[in-house]
Amino acid sequence: MEIKTSGKAVKGEKHSKQEAALKEKKKRSSERKATIESNRKKAAEKAKPKKPAAKPKIPDGAKTAGMALLGGLAKGKKGKKPKLGMLLVIVVVAIIAFMFFRPQLMALFGGSLIPDSLAPDEVMGYNSIDFQEAILGEARERSALIVWEQDVQVDSEISNAFANLSFLKKTKMIHTFGTGKYTVELGGIDNDHIKVDDDAKTVTITVPHSVLDSVSIFPEQTTFEDTEHTLPIKIGDIKLTQEQQNELDKSIDTTIREELNKPEHFAKADEVAIVTIQEIFQPLVTAVSDQFEVLVVQE
Repeated sequence: MEIKTSGKAVKGEKHSKQEAALKEKKKRSSERKATIESNRKKAAEKAKPKKPAAKPKIPDGAKTAGMALLGGLAKGKKGKKPKLGMLLVIVVVAIIAFMFFRPQLMALFGGSLIPDSLAPDEVMGYNSIDFQEAILGEARERSALIVWEQDVQVDSEISNAFANLSFLKKTKMIHTFGTGKYTVELGGIDNDHIKVDDDAKTVTITVPHSVLDSVSIFPEQTTFEDTEHTLPIKIGDIKLTQEQQNELDKSIDTTIREELNKPEHFAKADEVAIVTIQEIFQPLVTAVSDQFEVLVVQE
């Protein structure tokens, strides 16, 4: 018994769907980048220094009257220390004065009575930990992410000859199909794999390269061609012993794995992985800040 096998990658319906999904993901990623770039330009325009407007001053007359009133109440009668009732009056008058002069005070302090050092940061509203927590939580749930499935066809030629006579040789072609799944392990990502660049407005996530995670062979899809005979007279078919069948199965498995381990399939899986992972984590980053774009690199 002689066995010859050869494998080749095939593009089936599953492959077409994956290619269409990848194309759509790339389109969304491109649109997202364009939106972020537009937002950056708008933010840069807003950040440009403007000529400060003249700060309005509190009218001198009102200022003098208010100070005189507060000063007189604070002194009390004949220079004595003010009593509790007088202090309450001072507080009430101070509140009324504040309410009356509030617009002037707001304008004087640039729209806020809280010092800049104490005011909340309205520009950022986030920090690196916010991004890291959002990404790590999702990464742990995803763990081994399937990014690509590649179909393979193996063509096996089996032949035998009665009494090793070539003119009595019989040959049969068998076509076997299998699929390999490529995954990227996200469970090992930690804080060191997530870098936030405030200036570039990017969150860079470093992930591993894709690996061939599993190989499946589908015996039910196997097809057999008619047996070819050297002689014009067709006598019998090829029958395999259990040992020969095991040898054939082993040869098919080896051929499928050799095909799936070709560099071009890993390159395709990595390409899909970058776009897929970017699409997974971009909404999480956007929820923290819609000005940031996710970049995915592989180590």
